[in-house]
Amino acid sequence: MPEEIEDIFAESAPTPEPKPEKKVASLSAPTPMVEVEAQEEMLDVPEEIEPKRRFPWKLIIIIAAVIIIIGGLGAGGFFYYQNIYKPSAERAAEKEAVGVIDITQVGENGEEVITGVVIVDTDFDGLSDEEEGQYNTSVKSADSDNDGLTDREEIRVYLTDPLNPDSDEDNYSDGEEVINGFNPMGKGPLLDLEEEINKINK
Repeated sequence: MPEEIEDIFAESAPTPEPKPEKKVASLSAPTPMVEVEAQEEMLDVPEEIEPKRRFPWKLIIIIAAVIIIIGGLGAGGFFYYQNIYKPSAERAAEKEAVGVIDITQVGENGEEVITGVVIVDTDFDGLSDEEEGQYNTSVKSADSDNDGLTDREEIRVYLTDPLNPDSDEDNYSDGEEVINGFNPMGKGPLLDLEEEINKINK
């Protein structure tokens, strides 16, 4: 009879363990909401604390920046209007009021170009209307004090008062003294009549 073959792995093979029985979970009724609310009350949950409101620095800085920008734009616009855009007619009227008139021509691009200046001397006494305003003399009369000397002669040549017919108070008018060769500002004759005439012609 043949010998049986010995199984050498029989002792080392693990014995199978029995499978656990499957348990079927029993359905239970859900936990009522009252219990859940009661459990939440039992926990000391702190109420939400509102954060402290900070001073609105950012808002104030933004408002200040907007005000500064608007002010700068306004000042820039005013400067532009006064010095660049202001209509030439208004500028001409202002200059005419102080005795200056611009001579203008139309340039190649259609804009007015100042090509010269005319000094206005309404009474033709040798002083511009602007100078007449500085000395308070009349722009309508060449001799404001009616002493026989024009306002320009009194101011620029003889250095007499153009509003006082007798500057040196000697009972002779300034014009009468000059015609007779006397000094209208004091005693004695005029120093150099030719020099004074040359001053008038300048």
